[in-house]
Order: sequence, then structure tokens, then C-alpha cells
Amino acid sequence: MQKQLVIVLILIIGLVHSEIYTVGPDKQFANIGDAPLNTLVAGDEIHVYWRSEPYKEKFVFSGEGTEEMPIILKGISQDGKKPVIDGNNALSPASQNFWNEVRGLIKIGGSNTPSIEIPKFLIVENFELRNAHKDYQFSDTDSSTQTYSSNAACLYVEVAQDVIFRDNWIHGCGNGIFAGVNQGRTQRLTVQRNVIEGNGNVDSIYEHNSYMASVGITYEGNYYGSLCDGCSGNNLKDRSGGVIIRYNFIENGNRQLDLVDDEDSGGLPDIADYRKTFVYGNVLKESEGEGNRQMIHYGGDSGNTDNYRKGTIYIYHNTIYSSRTDKFTLILLSSNDESADVRNNVIFSPLVSEIEIHASGKGDVNLYNNWLHTGWKNSIESGSGTVTATSNIEGSDPLVNTESFLLENDSPCINAAAELHTDAYPVMYEYSDSNSIKVRCEPEGGNDIGAYSSVRTCDEQTATEGNADNSMDNTMDDTKDGSMDESMDESMDDTKDESMDENMDSEDEEGEVETDSSGSGSGSNADSDQTDNVATSLVIGISILVGLVL
Repeated sequence: MQKQLVIVLILIIGLVHSEIYTVGPDKQFANIGDAPLNTLVAGDEIHVYWRSEPYKEKFVFSGEGTEEMPIILKGISQDGKKPVIDGNNALSPASQNFWNEVRGLIKIGGSNTPSIEIPKFLIVENFELRNAHKDYQFSDTDSSTQTYSSNAACLYVEVAQDVIFRDNWIHGCGNGIFAGVNQGRTQRLTVQRNVIEGNGNVDSIYEHNSYMASVGITYEGNYYGSLCDGCSGNNLKDRSGGVIIRYNFIENGNRQLDLVDDEDSGGLPDIADYRKTFVYGNVLKESEGEGNRQMIHYGGDSGNTDNYRKGTIYIYHNTIYSSRTDKFTLILLSSNDESADVRNNVIFSPLVSEIEIHASGKGDVNLYNNWLHTGWKNSIESGSGTVTATSNIEGSDPLVNTESFLLENDSPCINAAAELHTDAYPVMYEYSDSNSIKVRCEPEGGNDIGAYSSVRTCDEQTATEGNADNSMDNTMDDTKDGSMDESMDESMDDTKDESMDENMDSEDEEGEVETDSSGSGSGSNADSDQTDNVATSLVIGISILVGLVL
């Protein structure tokens, strides 16, 4: 009992000392850089209110939160409009000192001031983030004018653990989001319910809508749109271990998914989850004239084949559509050591002359219980890989709406799903056109093939702000191996590595969410925010104490 009381008292003290700082017109601070960015503690929140002019600021967001008390940078919408943080002619705060200023708009990790070695449990939510791009300049912490690098990102993670990016509109940057694994110290990142589009550089294959490396990462409920006009990067490029890509809508890019090897000496090939990647419940869409005909690449691209993924990608309950008129390829496996388990997907490309499952003929594909166009081929090229096809449904039309991607009433995909692989996660949700997720309804007679259930309403309601957040706040809450990164923690040294992502930059390949997360509303002031926070904390703490005593 005494131990429980001590824990509760510590929690109460922490809650009482946390603050909500407000930024915006008639708020506590006029600009984000005026808030105490360098001294944030667990439970602190910075609420940035919408205003008609953008916040022309760039800065480090850092601190050491906890799972129960994360540190939150939150945009407060007005009339459905998110506050804008714009990198074009932005100012870095003189109170901060950090390197690689040319690399990002909001940077997490890698600074002298604030002096947090590994930021932990941070949330950045509900902003429009734009224009950290080589075409634009900014004023650094010494008031000198600099130009962004070609690989600058709207959100730039140098090193961090347990970070969530959600409900943001991310566009107009070199990379939309960039994260380096930093010798395995970057861990458990979540990219959730964002609109990520229009990033990249013209005539360049090296910048992408997102480009991430982490020990554990989940992408959920995002809309990934086309890159900027004339930009040739991939849509979602990842070098992480423990990758989950679920319930997203991803269209266009050189490839929709480019899932390749760790090239930062992060030790990722030494963890078991590096060998397993899960892609489920997504819509993948390819338009005419969009880059590579391959929609998914799995394995590696660095040329160091020892570090290639050499494992299995599980691709299930996705709807995969191409409107190209030349050729369509589902997946490229980089070597014979990679394999793909592909089941319960709708894979259709009605206008092409050739449909192949397996580019280059490397690796092994298990093609089980998918809907496929009659006449598909294992591979256009010869090779030593294999395609094992079992119980697939073939035809000329899956009866899927090519706008909404919902199943039509007489679709052969209804009630046609088979069992999942024993390693697979259950498919509990589906992407919603409001850029979120909703509960996937279970039809009578068995589950359906594809990303969407034919039953559109059921007893469960659309995933709300609360239950969707709870599914992801604990970033890897449903991984098979919760101790995935324990071996990494034991082996990582604590030295800073300012060049942690240089190798990533030398790779050899290439509708906004209107969520008002204002909490207290646009009319509240800083004093009432803080008073309410403290009062609520005391009430909760006292209630817990009374319960324990009784």
C-alpha cells in the first residue's frame, strides 16, 4: 500500500508541475520561439492557435516525456483551418543551439540547447507544415541567412524514441518526414492520420514524401498523395526494423512502397523484426505515367547485400489498383533471400497489356487467395525465384469501385477471404475517406477480400479520436515481440553522431484533415488552461488516493 501511495503522489506532483503554454493572438506568447522550448518537462503542452498569417519559425522540439505524460506540440484549429508553420523566410530562435539547421523545419534530437540526448515521448499534432525546401531560405540561430538543403524535411528526426506525428498536413518540403536510425537509438515512431503530399525535388529520385529509419515504426491511417510535379522520389520509403504499414491510402510516386535496407550501421539486421514487414488494410493506387511500374520494392538498394532484409513481407487485405496502360508489377524482391506472403488482396489493373506479380524473378512469392486478372504472369523476366499460386480467384472484373474502392454488391470478393498467415496481425480497421480509420465490420458468411468490408455499418462506430489514439499512443502496442529493441538498448553507445544519416542521403535509387484538437477551445487563455490542468490533476490524484485508502 505504501508503495502504491508513493507512486500516486509522484504522479500528482508531476501533473501539478506540468504546464499548458499558449501561443497566438492574445495568448501567452506571440510566437512559438517565445515559449520555453528548452525547458519542457513531462506533461507540458504547447498549444499553437491558428492565425491568418503563418508562423514563420523553425526550431527544435525536445524533452523527456513519459508514456503517461507525453510532451505535446499541438495546433489549435479555427473554422477547420490548422495553424501553419512555414519554412520560407523562417526564423530560428536565438535561444536554441543546434546543428544541421538546413535539414528541417521542426527538428527532434541533435542539439546543444536544449541539451536532451535522446528526446522521448513527444507528440506533434494538427499543423500545416510546409516549405523546408532548397528553393527557400531562413535565418539561423545566429541571424545569418541560410538556404535549406535538398533533403530538408518538414519533420526531421535525428534521434528520438516514442514519438507520434498525427493529424498534420505535410507538403512542400524536400522530404515530408525524415528520420535517421542513429545507431539504433531512434525507436518506436508513429506516423498517424496525416496528409503527406507534394514533397520532393524536381528531377530528383532522392527525396520522398516520407523517408524513415527506426527500430520499430507504424504508419496508420495516413493519406499519401502524389509528390510535387516533376519529382521522381518514392512515396513511402523506409529502412526500419519492425515495420507496420496499415490502413493507409497511398497513391503514386516512383513506387508506393520502397522498403529497403539499413545503411546507417544501426544494427537493425541483428534484430528479428528486421526480417518481418507487415502491409495490410491499405489502398495502393498507381496512375498512368507515374514512375516505376513496380508498386512495392522489398529488400535493399545499397548494394551491401549482407544488410538486405532477407526476410518476409506479409501483404494482405489490401486493394491494389493501377490505371496504367503499359505494364503493371506488384513487387520487386531484391534477392533470392527475400520472400512475400500475399493473400486476400484485390490486385487489379484493367487497362494494361501485361500484369506480373514478381519483377526480376528473384525471391519467392506465395500468392494465396487473391483476386487477380485472368492472364497474369509470374514474371516478365526469367530468374531463379518462384511464385506459388494457390486458391486465387481470377476474372475480368472484381466489381470494385475505382473511386471509393468499395466492393460492389455482386463482387466475387465478398465472403471470399481465407485465413491469415500465423504471423499476421488481425485486420481490425480500414481507411476512412476522412483521413482516419474506422472499425472494419465483419460480414455474415465470412470476411471479404481487399481493404474494405462490404458491410459499411455495424454495431461498432467509426474509430473516434479517443480509441484511434489509444491504439497508437503506445506506439508498438500490438507487436508480436514487445521486447524487439531490448538487444538494441544494450548495444548502443551514447555518443552523438552528427553524420548519422549521411549514408541515407546517398541512396542509389531513387485534402487536409479538418480535425479540431483544440482541447480548451480558441477562446480560452493561458491562465485558465493551466488552472484547469492543475485542478483536474489534483482531482484525479485525490480520487486515486481515496480509492487506495478505502
